[in-house]
Amino acid sequence: MGFKNQGQFIAALHVSKNLNIPFKDLRTQMVTDHKSLGQSVQTLKKSANADSAVKTAEHEADDDVKTSTTTTTTTPPTTTKKKNGK
Repeated sequence: MGFKNQGQFIAALHVSKNLNIPFKDLRTQMVTDHKSLGQSVQTLKKSANADSAVKTAEHEADDDVKTSTTTTTTTPPTTTKKKNGK
Protein backbone atom coordinates (compact mmCIF):
# COMPACT_ATOMS: atom_id res chain seq x y z
CA MET A 1 0.00 0.00 0.00
CA GLY A 2 3.00 2.31 -0.19
CA PHE A 3 4.10 2.19 3.43
CA LYS A 4 7.75 1.45 4.16
CA ASN A 5 6.94 -1.63 6.22
CA GLN A 6 4.22 -3.41 8.16
CA GLY A 7 5.08 -1.64 11.41
CA GLN A 8 4.62 1.79 9.85
CA PHE A 9 1.28 0.72 8.40
CA ILE A 10 0.02 -0.65 11.74
CA ALA A 11 1.24 2.44 13.63
CA ALA A 12 -0.65 4.63 11.15
CA LEU A 13 -3.79 2.58 11.77
CA HIS A 14 -3.42 3.15 15.51
CA VAL A 15 -2.83 6.88 15.13
CA SER A 16 -5.90 7.08 12.91
CA LYS A 17 -8.03 5.34 15.52
CA ASN A 18 -6.51 7.02 18.59
CA LEU A 19 -6.76 10.57 17.22
CA ASN A 20 -9.86 10.09 15.09
CA ILE A 21 -8.00 11.02 11.90
CA PRO A 22 -9.36 9.46 8.70
CA PHE A 23 -6.88 6.77 7.66
CA LYS A 24 -7.05 7.76 3.99
CA ASP A 25 -5.92 11.27 4.90
CA LEU A 26 -3.05 9.94 7.00
CA ARG A 27 -2.04 7.55 4.23
CA THR A 28 -2.04 10.36 1.67
CA GLN A 29 0.25 12.46 3.86
CA MET A 30 2.66 9.58 4.41
CA VAL A 31 2.65 7.84 1.03
CA THR A 32 1.85 10.55 -1.49
CA ASP A 33 3.39 13.53 0.29
CA HIS A 34 6.27 11.47 1.79
CA LYS A 35 5.82 12.80 5.33
CA SER A 36 6.68 10.91 8.48
CA LEU A 37 3.92 9.72 10.78
CA GLY A 38 4.66 12.58 13.17
CA GLN A 39 4.63 15.20 10.43
CA SER A 40 1.36 13.80 9.16
CA VAL A 41 -0.21 14.05 12.61
CA GLN A 42 0.98 17.65 12.95
CA THR A 43 -0.55 18.51 9.58
CA LEU A 44 -3.87 16.76 10.12
CA LYS A 45 -4.44 17.33 13.85
CA LYS A 46 -2.63 20.44 14.96
CA SER A 47 -3.97 20.19 18.51
CA ALA A 48 -2.46 16.72 19.05
CA ASN A 49 0.87 16.01 20.68
CA ALA A 50 2.40 14.31 17.64
CA ASP A 51 5.43 12.89 19.45
CA SER A 52 3.30 11.26 22.11
CA ALA A 53 0.74 10.00 19.61
CA VAL A 54 3.44 8.40 17.45
CA LYS A 55 5.19 6.83 20.44
CA THR A 56 1.91 5.33 21.68
CA ALA A 57 0.97 4.06 18.22
CA GLU A 58 4.39 2.51 17.63
CA HIS A 59 4.18 0.72 20.98
CA GLU A 60 0.71 -0.56 20.09
CA ALA A 61 1.97 -1.69 16.68
CA ASP A 62 4.87 -3.57 18.30
CA ASP A 63 2.42 -5.29 20.63
CA ASP A 64 0.18 -6.21 17.69
CA VAL A 65 3.05 -7.76 15.78
CA LYS A 66 4.21 -9.73 18.83
CA THR A 67 0.74 -11.11 19.54
CA SER A 68 0.03 -11.93 15.91
CA THR A 69 3.15 -14.04 15.51
CA THR A 70 2.04 -17.61 15.39
CA THR A 71 3.94 -20.65 16.40
CA THR A 72 3.81 -23.54 14.03
CA THR A 73 4.48 -27.11 14.90
CA THR A 74 5.02 -30.02 12.65
CA THR A 75 3.57 -33.41 13.24
CA PRO A 76 5.45 -36.49 12.22
CA PRO A 77 4.11 -38.20 9.14
CA THR A 78 1.68 -40.97 9.76
CA THR A 79 2.75 -44.44 8.92
CA THR A 80 0.53 -47.07 7.49
CA LYS A 81 0.97 -50.74 8.05
CA LYS A 82 1.32 -52.88 5.03
CA LYS A 83 -0.74 -55.97 4.64
CA ASN A 84 0.60 -58.96 6.55
CA GLY A 85 2.77 -56.73 8.73
CA LYS A 86 5.28 -56.11 5.91
